[in-house]
Order: sequence, then C-alpha cells, then structure tokens
Amino acid sequence: GEYHVNDWFRLQPSLRADAFHFDVNASSDPTNSGTDTDAIVSPKLSLIFGPWDDTEFYLNGGYGFHSNDARGVNLAVDGADPLVRTWGTEAGVRSEIFENFVSTLAVFYLHSDSELLYVGDAGMSEPGPATVRYGVEWATYWQPTDWLKIDNEVTLAHGELQDVGSDDEIPGSVPFTLSSGITMGKREGFFGTLRARYFSPRPLIEDGSEESRASLQVNARVGYRKNDWEVSVDCLNLLDRDDNDIEYFYESQLQTELFPVNDIHLHPSEPRTFRVSLTKRF
Repeated sequence: GEYHVNDWFRLQPSLRADAFHFDVNASSDPTNSGTDTDAIVSPKLSLIFGPWDDTEFYLNGGYGFHSNDARGVNLAVDGADPLVRTWGTEAGVRSEIFENFVSTLAVFYLHSDSELLYVGDAGMSEPGPATVRYGVEWATYWQPTDWLKIDNEVTLAHGELQDVGSDDEIPGSVPFTLSSGITMGKREGFFGTLRARYFSPRPLIEDGSEESRASLQVNARVGYRKNDWEVSVDCLNLLDRDDNDIEYFYESQLQTELFPVNDIHLHPSEPRTFRVSLTKRF
C-alpha cells in the first residue's frame, strides 16, 4: 500500500511471504534423495520525498532471498540451505524535469548471507561465503519525438567476499556495465533499433590475478510493421567483435596432458550474424 503523510512525504510498506517444497529423486545416489520445506518472510519499506519541480527523492530498504538448487539442498553431506537471506538499501533521486524525460540516480548496498559460486570442475554452482555489494546506478529515458526513444543505463559496482582474508574478489562480479539504445519508428511503418552493451573486465578468481576480457556487443534491427504483421532483419554483433559470452577460470585436464592445468574456459560470442523474422500478432 501507499500512505501519504503530507503533500511531500509518503510511505510504501510491503510484506512478501514465500514457501518452497523440494523433492529430489537421485537415481545415481539414493542417499541424496529426499524432501525439504522452507519458508521466508521479506518486509520492505520505501520513503519518498517530493515531488519538487517534478523531482523526488527516495530511500528504500528491505529483505529478500535467493533459493538454492534442490539437488544441493538434499545432499546427504553438506547440504545447502534451501533459502538464503539477503538485505539491502538504496537511496536516490528521480527527475522528470523535462517533458518526456525520466532520469534516476541511486546508490545501493546489498548483503547476501551466502554467494553462489561456479565450480568448473563439477560443472555446477555451490554455496560460498557471505558477500557485500555497493555502487551507483544511473538510468535515463528520453522520448524527444513520437517516433524516437533514447535510453541509457550505467552501473558502477564493487563486490567483496566476507571473512575470507585478502582474497576477497567475487568471481564474475562486473565492476562496470553500460546499456544504451536508440529506437525509431511509430506503431506502423518502418522502424529501427540500435543497441550497445558493454561489460568491463571482471575478476575470475578470488585473488584477482585472472580477469576476463571486456565485452562490447552492438546489435541492430530494421523492419516494417502493418496491422498485425511485422517483418524485420537483425544484425547481431554488428561490429563483428571477438568477445566472449562466458569466461571461467578453473583446473581441467585434456587427454593429451599429463597434469591438470589452471586456465580460462570460455564460450566465444557468435560472429556477425543476420536473422530475418516474420511475426503475426493475434
């Protein structure tokens, strides 16, 4: 609900309850079969001040959770917690001072009681130590005309593993991300979009000695729509960059190798690709 204290201050309290039932039949190892049930309640509260000159300030705080894989929950040895508590807070400003323009700037802090970390040798994720993340987010959406939209989202973030000593980098945690796009066209007729997504290098191992490559992917689309029909052509990876979609660092051994080797394992991005689509809406 929403409660107006006065004309410049309002509250938005909320309460969420979740219940889970896990049921695993592990044919390969019956000792890992079983059931489990867990539930969690997550209160949240938003304080909103304003608006003044179409600008308002807000402070959000609350609890959340993430669930673990049922197969890990029911392990006979060292089973994972079914539901892991998280909590965070966010303070920001949101402005619509210009017509058809919305911009939000916020700082955030997030704590998780246990981080899921990928284990390449096992091909699965496992519960890790607690983590904290904090940073800044800036999002802007602008529609200067009825046929043109521009959006931009930027995030600067830092994450740390807790109580593990100096090797506290979170593998796969991206420090800087950027997503921008331009959309042109009306409900009918020709249309086009151009979108860019950038991921900065990120640590692949806790001591930070190995990092991923940066990734910049640009996709484009042009098309025509009329009534309920639409035909379009997409160009994926427009710049034909040699990026990687996925990168992990772990130990592996090929048949031709005498000993296991620690190295980066990756899935490369697709090369420049064209795709034609025909869509009918009902």
